[in-house]
Amino acid sequence: GIVITTDDRGRPSGDAYVEVESMDDIDLALKMHKRDMGSRYVEVFEANPLDVEKAMDKEEGGGGRGGGRRSEGFTVQLRGLPYRATVREIADWLSEAADPEDVIIIMDRTGRPSGQADAIFSSERDARRVVSIMHKRDMGSRYIECYYDGDME
Repeated sequence: GIVITTDDRGRPSGDAYVEVESMDDIDLALKMHKRDMGSRYVEVFEANPLDVEKAMDKEEGGGGRGGGRRSEGFTVQLRGLPYRATVREIADWLSEAADPEDVIIIMDRTGRPSGQADAIFSSERDARRVVSIMHKRDMGSRYIECYYDGDME
């Protein structure tokens, strides 16, 4: 089957999970990584059943992107985080611009931190402020990319 994920407003998020029947099908699908689909390119990654279950839970109103709970609010996606960064460290780093309501660390398919997180803010103003102040700022030895979900359409 196919699971197409949606954002908080019910619109397609751009992510999907496709269940295949064999390892050969996985290999064939992975060959499509970064190939064009219309005017967009597609990133293809192998996922495990837990990833699909989490995506389906979110579609049914539970879970968040990649795992943790998703709060109501305005989401800033963070990329490039140190793998060992904790929720508290990320929240402290963000607090230079605005205090998040929640931080959800996104796990990879093996259950380890992926270097990405969602930070949830109580207002669009705070979310946009974080992006304008913190985008490409350093956290330790890494620079962090910040994207407001409302701009990623």
